[in-house]
Amino acid sequence: MGKSKAPSLPNAPEFFSDQRFQGGTDDLFDLGGKLTNFDFSGGLSPLQDTINLDPEVSKLALQFAQGSLTPAFNRQRQDSVNQLANLGALESSTTSNAFAQQDENLNSQFQSIVAGASLDDRSRALNNRIGLFGTGLNTLGGATEFAGQNQQQRNNFNIQNFENIIAKALGEQKSQRGGFMGALSGGVGGGLSGAAIGGPIGGIIGGVGGAFAGGFGDAGNGGSFLNSGVSSAASNPEAFKFLKPGSTAGAGNNFLGFGNRGQFNFLN
Repeated sequence: MGKSKAPSLPNAPEFFSDQRFQGGTDDLFDLGGKLTNFDFSGGLSPLQDTINLDPEVSKLALQFAQGSLTPAFNRQRQDSVNQLANLGALESSTTSNAFAQQDENLNSQFQSIVAGASLDDRSRALNNRIGLFGTGLNTLGGATEFAGQNQQQRNNFNIQNFENIIAKALGEQKSQRGGFMGALSGGVGGGLSGAAIGGPIGGIIGGVGGAFAGGFGDAGNGGSFLNSGVSSAASNPEAFKFLKPGSTAGAGNNFLGFGNRGQFNFLN
């Protein structure tokens, strides 16, 4: 009726943490933060040009306008000069005003082309800013979702692993036997239960079985047998005679070796 050797159980598993996942999540948070703050330092430096106004746009647009419109304008002007010269009206004030108006119209066309190119360039820069900001928000959202999923996995694992640790601790506890007090309690309880059901013979059988189970079984078995026996005997008071020396139970009151000597007398 001693202690049995506890089983040797493996340690509870540990959560496997892939450093690549953690590093990748950190990189996504960093990238998303830089994009939303328009911080294009380091490897993101080429993106700076996509959100800036291009000072060359106006210059190139003016060159394009001059190259496209000037030849046609010059031909038209020469045709007008030839016609007016034939009419003898080349030196008139009307001709001068007409030529001035043509020059003004040409300049207006130049300005229109340059302004349109500048507006397109501004629109490009602003749209790129909006697009990159949205990309940054999406990147931060994805990183947050990944981090949340990983946290949930860790929490679920920790809850399950806590149960594994408790189960391991309980499994490694050495089994405690009831010993003498367990045998005594189990014998009394078993005897009462047996006597309540089967009279003296039942008391003998129940007492022996209860004593064995209480002494050699786990700690607490004896107390359980005793509680059960008292509950059973409460419905049949005759069963308590099983514990009285000199009762009609005959040999049944001697099942634990106390007999009629009165040394084991629960009830006076």
